Amino acid sequence: MLKNSENYNSDLYQKSDILPTTREITIEQAILMAQFQGFRIKSATK
Repeated sequence: MLKNSENYNSDLYQKSDILPTTREITIEQAILMAQFQGFRIKSATK
């Protein structure tokens, strides 16, 4: 906006707020995301 002297268009930014209807990740990806957020992962079998 600043570089091209364009006006703010809120419609362009509202699209990013809409989440996809189906979101899937693998268990490994979920574990990595949780670890990245600071969670300690414990085995469910212990």
